[in-house]
Amino acid sequence: MAQGDPQKSGIYRIIRLVAAIDFLAGLGFLILGPALLGTNDYLYLGLGLAIIGAFVFIFFTVLAAKATGR
Repeated sequence: MAQGDPQKSGIYRIIRLVAAIDFLAGLGFLILGPALLGTNDYLYLGLGLAIIGAFVFIFFTVLAAKATGR
């Protein structure tokens, strides 16, 4: 099975899309959660989601770039 460009591969793109959505949801909880819901629990939830989403996005971006030799 020949391997193509991982950055154009469907699985890499889906993982990066889900990680970006996770990051944006985390930012939403981080910014809007305490103001709208009145508890700091959503601030910590948002911070965790944003950090994990950013890490996964960066990890798979670097992994795909290394696989193509860039």
